[in-house]
Amino acid sequence: MHWTTQVRDAADRVAEREDLMFCCPGFEHRVANAGQRGLGILIERTGTGFAFLLQSRGIAHEDESKVGPTAGAPDMLINIACQTGMAYCPWCGRRLEDLAVSAPVGFVALARKHEGFRALQV
Repeated sequence: MHWTTQVRDAADRVAEREDLMFCCPGFEHRVANAGQRGLGILIERTGTGFAFLLQSRGIAHEDESKVGPTAGAPDMLINIACQTGMAYCPWCGRRLEDLAVSAPVGFVALARKHEGFRALQV
């Protein structure tokens, strides 16, 4: 077998494994939106695997440092982000633990990428 065929076959196997990470376009798009304003899905590593968090953000993570007290503004607390755990995909109903088992390396990478996006517990 020629080396170019081997490389192409390896690339095809990687692409197939990446497809296993997402059960549907809705889930894939929300994972891609992690840390941005609106709805996103965060992946977090736990002692037993992964946690999936549905997060709503009023402000993108990268813009949080721009928010602060303004002269004349009311003295009140605002929600920048809130999140809740989930076990099933809200769009197609797939059990998310099954996705994590099918592509653990990809989910480890996502968990690292999402580390700073979690809402702070106060």
